[in-house]
Amino acid sequence: MTTQDNTLASVGTEEEAGFASAPRRRIWLPFHVALGAALVLLVFIFNSHTMSDPDIWWHLNNAEQILHGHMPRVDTYSWTANGSPWMDHEWLAEIPFYFAFKSFGLRGLYGFSFFLASLILCLILYRSAKRTGDVKNAFVVAVYCVLLTVVSFGPRMLLFGWIYMIVMLLALDRFREGSTKAIWVIPPLFLLWVNSHGSWMIGLVVFGIVAASGLFSFEFGLIEARRWTRSELKLLIIVGVLSALALFINPYGYKLVTYPFDMAFHQKLNIQHVEEWKSVDFHDARGKVVFLALAAVVGTLVFSRKKVLLADLLLLLLALYSGVTYVRFLFLLAILASPFLSARIRLFPPYNRSIDKPLMNLGFLVVVLGIIIWRFPTEAKLNIDLEKQFPAKSISYLKEHNIHDNVLTYYLWGGYLERFSPDLPVFVDSRVDIFEYNGTFKDYLELIGLKEPLAILDRRKIRYVYFKPDDPLVYFLRHTGGWDVLYEDSTSVLLKRRAATEVNQ
Repeated sequence: MTTQDNTLASVGTEEEAGFASAPRRRIWLPFHVALGAALVLLVFIFNSHTMSDPDIWWHLNNAEQILHGHMPRVDTYSWTANGSPWMDHEWLAEIPFYFAFKSFGLRGLYGFSFFLASLILCLILYRSAKRTGDVKNAFVVAVYCVLLTVVSFGPRMLLFGWIYMIVMLLALDRFREGSTKAIWVIPPLFLLWVNSHGSWMIGLVVFGIVAASGLFSFEFGLIEARRWTRSELKLLIIVGVLSALALFINPYGYKLVTYPFDMAFHQKLNIQHVEEWKSVDFHDARGKVVFLALAAVVGTLVFSRKKVLLADLLLLLLALYSGVTYVRFLFLLAILASPFLSARIRLFPPYNRSIDKPLMNLGFLVVVLGIIIWRFPTEAKLNIDLEKQFPAKSISYLKEHNIHDNVLTYYLWGGYLERFSPDLPVFVDSRVDIFEYNGTFKDYLELIGLKEPLAILDRRKIRYVYFKPDDPLVYFLRHTGGWDVLYEDSTSVLLKRRAATEVNQ
């Protein structure tokens, strides 16, 4: 065993009566498979039966272009940024979503996103059980993780980033146990990661924390650190360098590598106004779930006498800070905190392989599968839900009346219109970066905030406003004069400037 292996034993990750110490009788369908099925059922219950994510539609368009041999490099969807340089920094993750949609429609899109979310939660359960040797209490923590991660359920490219994160952590766990083979998966993992999602930067930080924590050797209270051997450190440096070099193997070169830094330091309106970049609000239900996580971490630190590795403690602090600061990173909190909590929360006796009941496990597995098949949303149901959130009914009116010039479109509809009404260039969509660079997103925010809206409408020469009927801007224009309602339903309204207003601008 290496020194790192001894450290894991000292913090109680292998001595628990569980996977490691159970009798070696082979079980063809063990209890932890049934627990995984229960976790998948819980994900299914909490997973929305809608395709409400506004990004997925332009992601599908991008994938279609890529599969036809054209890598997106400029904006072709809007009239406010048309022709401006733009990188499709999630291009690789878009392709499997496109195939799911092309093959099975909305059900395929829903099913694939449900599969990815389930896979991540099952991997969280697997890693926690493997680190602690206790699948029962790891399951309790994984159930709580579902509540934390529901914020990112849906057809999201980000899900690939979290899968890569857990695979990397599993490889690092194996390395700390003494295996030098698994760590070689990390450089090709970063090659996939950089082409799938910008969360690779967090992955590099996590890798760096684990590597740097092995530069020290000390014991301070419950915190322990053990120094890497010379050969281990050399291998980590080689893998780290290869991983950094792998980032530059992408269609956009160094610009794709620098994009996450550009977003962090230059896209201030994006960070301030997009919902997922907001901090946790402890007054709402999600905030209370996060508060429970904070209380659990503090409580286990105070009352548990288990020692903790320096790397695990630093990763826990990173996860807590990230998750509280940006709700988008609650998934990261679930991934990094789950092994820590699983090792310290003891609600059930350890798993005993000798009393396992394979037939009972199989029966439960069949029941879970039956429930998912029975309750899996139909294409018609998904379409009905879609029509409640996007202007599906009014698109035919736009096409029939050839409306496509200088239309102020609702932000969250941008991707949907680009997919289902491609002849209508949008004002803005959820690719906030490109619209923040040229000032369009700032104008949009001021319009919906009623900050000199008439001046912006004049300056942008906007002829139509295509918005939600209950939006304050629509109310303002209805009562200002100079605008006529051409179309209205429960989801959307289309207003047009009167000819006299156009003449006088």
